Parts: sequence; C-alpha cells; structure tokens
Amino acid sequence: MANTDIFTRAKAYRKQHPRTAWTDCVKAVAGKKTAVKKKTATVGRVKHKKAEPAKVAPRKIKVKIKPAKKGSSSITISGIHLAKTKTELAHQHGLVTALNRHKTLLKTKGLSAGEKQQIRKDIASYTKAIKTSKQHVTALKRSI
Repeated sequence: MANTDIFTRAKAYRKQHPRTAWTDCVKAVAGKKTAVKKKTATVGRVKHKKAEPAKVAPRKIKVKIKPAKKGSSSITISGIHLAKTKTELAHQHGLVTALNRHKTLLKTKGLSAGEKQQIRKDIASYTKAIKTSKQHVTALKRSI
C-alpha cells in the first residue's frame, strides 16, 4: 500500500537522494500523488473453536442455624457477616453512583483534554473498585 503522508514519502525520497536538502525533498514529493491500492475483500473466515471451560466441582455451603429466642421464629445467620456484607454493598452502591456521575460528566462540552483524561482515569479506577467490591461480597456470602 502506498504511503499518502507527505513526510513519509519525503523520507523515502531522501534515502534515494541523500545529498538533497530536506525542504527540497518535501517540495519534490509534494507535487506527486501516489495511487492508493484498493482493499480486496476477504474470501472466507477462519473459524476457531472456543476453549471449553474447566469443570469445577459444585461447592457445598454450610449454613449455621442459631436457635431462635423466645417469641421469635426467625432464623439468623452470623450477624457479623451480614453487617459486613451490608456495609460492602453500600460502598459498592456509592461507587456505582460516582461512576455514573463521571460518565455523564465526560459527555459535557467544554472540557480540556487533560480534564477528560483525568475523568477517564477515574472511571477506570471506579470500575476496578466495583469489580473488587463484588468479589469481596461474593467471598463474604461464601463464608456465611
């Protein structure tokens, strides 16, 4: 495929004419137009087989049932784990709202390139934190 960039063509021209000045090379190449090759259609696609997921044995979860107090028929499961799970879910909810706020902020007009880059960096960190939080909630649920 022919290069359409003038400086790339000037560089190639200068390789062939090493004693020519750079400005003269650019001027010599500027008047010439290069033909661009047409892209040919692909004939067929290569089909790849998807890797089979590893078989994982089902996990057995033990649930500890505490005896109910007098007058109460509810079954409780480790209050500490439930409190930690609730706290983690609240943290996760805060991260999701902050992520959505940053996504809408990114769509506003009049932001400089540096501000947009910082917002994108924040969005990436929020996404990573949400993923970590979800893994933590899953681990807490397993330990109940």
